[in-house]
Amino acid sequence: MQDLWIKKVVAEKSKGSVIFRRYADDSIVCFERKDDAEAYLRELPGRLAKFGLELAEEKSTLVKFNRWEPESSGRFTFLGFDFYWVKGRRNPNYRVVKRSTNAKKLRASLSKLKDWLKKSRSMPLRELLATLKRKLRGHWNYYGVIGNSKKIGRFAYWARWLVYKWLNRRSQRKSFTVASFDAAWERWQMPKPRVIEEPWPRTARQNQPQPV
Repeated sequence: MQDLWIKKVVAEKSKGSVIFRRYADDSIVCFERKDDAEAYLRELPGRLAKFGLELAEEKSTLVKFNRWEPESSGRFTFLGFDFYWVKGRRNPNYRVVKRSTNAKKLRASLSKLKDWLKKSRSMPLRELLATLKRKLRGHWNYYGVIGNSKKIGRFAYWARWLVYKWLNRRSQRKSFTVASFDAAWERWQMPKPRVIEEPWPRTARQNQPQPV
């Protein structure tokens, strides 16, 4: 219902353009004009209240995000990523949007992996490693976007350390030294962090790559 309200009511009465994106209960609304955005935030609590819902104040904020004024723009979090402007590699006068894993989401992912390893360390090693590979591939497939290699590398480092720690708690006797674990990690052919190539967005007028 909120999607339809934004499309039929909010966008129609706004003076500037409006773009809306939602996935499950995570959404973002982009306004061309600040006064339109402020009006939307004022009306949103009342709109949600009609359906017995409340606005999560800690997750709802107004952020300036303007490619023509990147120095005064902020950053926002959506679907586990922080979005912000950075200078282009080839042209420092040009700005591009960068995405990196949100710090809170990174800690939560590692905490979730730790809890799983703690509970599952006694299962047969082959079964544990098979599930672990799926979990690592899942993380790379989601967070392995261009510009996020530092954060997925950080996850890979701490994930590996957690596996070393909890496999060594499978019995009273220490199972691995650092050297033997490194050799086993390679022997197990654990998936390495990777960045997925993404297609450039294209305009309707020309079939040429365009900067985001």
